[in-house]
Amino acid sequence: MAWRALHCVCEHDGLSNNDLAHKLSISNRAAAGLVRSLRKKGMLKKSDESKTLAITQAADRHIFQDYE
Repeated sequence: MAWRALHCVCEHDGLSNNDLAHKLSISNRAAAGLVRSLRKKGMLKKSDESKTLAITQAADRHIFQDYE
C-alpha cells in the first residue's frame, strides 16, 4: 500500500523520493514523540505495541490520504 501511494504522490506532485522520505521522516518523528509523551503520562505502556503501531500508521496515512 505505501509503495503504491508513494508512487502516486511523487507522480502527482512531481516530488522526488527524497522529498517524500523527508515528509515521512518528520511524520515518524512526530509519532514517536507522541508515543513518548503518552508513556511519560502513563497513558501508554511499552507492552501496548498494537497502539504504538496504530499511532505510527495513522501518521503515515495522514501523509498519503489525498492520494489513495
